[in-house]
Amino acid sequence: MSSMVKVSIQVLDLNDNPPKFENDTLVFNFPENLPSGSKVGTVYVTDPDIGKNSQVKFKMLEAGEDSKYFFIDDATSNGNTVAIFSRREFDYEVDRRNYQLVLRAESSNLRSDVVVKIKLTDVNDNYPIMKDFDIIFNNRIDEYFSEPIAYVPAEGKYCRVNDLPYN
Repeated sequence: MSSMVKVSIQVLDLNDNPPKFENDTLVFNFPENLPSGSKVGTVYVTDPDIGKNSQVKFKMLEAGEDSKYFFIDDATSNGNTVAIFSRREFDYEVDRRNYQLVLRAESSNLRSDVVVKIKLTDVNDNYPIMKDFDIIFNNRIDEYFSEPIAYVPAEGKYCRVNDLPYN
């Protein structure tokens, strides 16, 4: 005598994989003069677990004083990403140019940390200064020049004379 029974087996996911960042260190370039609350960048993680075991929460660790200048907003998180924002406006000519944070991604009891480096970038926000000068141009009709015919003295607050563009 024999019989057959159809058996269904459901394999459940065990939370056995920590979230994984794209790299061990993430680098963002952030232009100066942006207002407080400006987005620095978005951090991505992957978690191969499924369902609730793949849900990730982010936390910025208080590792050094740089964390006081930036924050993450959970409202921007969709489970696999979170955005980093500035808490203040930065000035390339006055402030430090490099900042370092530590960001943590947690999935239940598993976690991963990543170093986030933020590099402040310069924006051309200082007008050149034109000094007093006199220039006399003697231009003959139908004569074209292949070399400069005059030099105009100007200085930029944070650049050399040869770096200034002229129109």
